[in-house]
Amino acid sequence: MHKSLDIGQTNIMQFSNILCRMNKFDEAEKYYRRYLNQLPIGHRDIANCYHAFGKLAESKKNFPSSLKWLKKSLEIYSQISKSDDTFTGEVYNDIATVYLKTNDYTKAVKSYRNALDIWTTSDDNNHPRIALCLNNIGFVYQMQKKYSEALEYYQQALKVSKKIHPENHPDIAMAYRNRAQIYELIGEYQQALASYEKAMKIYRYSLPATKIHVNEIEKSIRQVSSKLK
Repeated sequence: MHKSLDIGQTNIMQFSNILCRMNKFDEAEKYYRRYLNQLPIGHRDIANCYHAFGKLAESKKNFPSSLKWLKKSLEIYSQISKSDDTFTGEVYNDIATVYLKTNDYTKAVKSYRNALDIWTTSDDNNHPRIALCLNNIGFVYQMQKKYSEALEYYQQALKVSKKIHPENHPDIAMAYRNRAQIYELIGEYQQALASYEKAMKIYRYSLPATKIHVNEIEKSIRQVSSKLK
């Protein structure tokens, strides 16, 4: 029964994380604050709570509050962790995402690069989060219409994804699709078509949840094919 659940100090953080995954954000925040109030000065989980507050604020689209908490979290992590701590990279990545959502592309790229620098040092250049970060930087450049830079980062993301995933992994399909979009934008329709078709082939072998991607790519293939006639 629910009332038999013992939420002690050691597992309030875990319980709060579960509530977040269930999208029960207000309830999660209540337990994070309860846990924070129990922590001694200097405890690492203070930074974890601040990070959680930042993510919760982002989920509510309160971006100024999100940045405030994420930066407070980063400040603590920078003091108590090694320079290549992967979690510090995660906070930089989350800060970058908030900047992206507020269309502050310059700061978004800077923060994504900070995350990438940390992760490439700690993860030996081959980790899914590195590919994701490369894709994110590529997307920011795409939004800025800096297509050559976007293509460069999408190419890097594809290279990393192919090293770490089986050949029919959806992340590889995403990288091909991102690359195809840039080729289409710069008028390289033959290369765009080839990349879209590679993405399509992978998505067809993926989970049913990717059906929406298949439909979208089929539409893109028709558009690009019409431009080649």
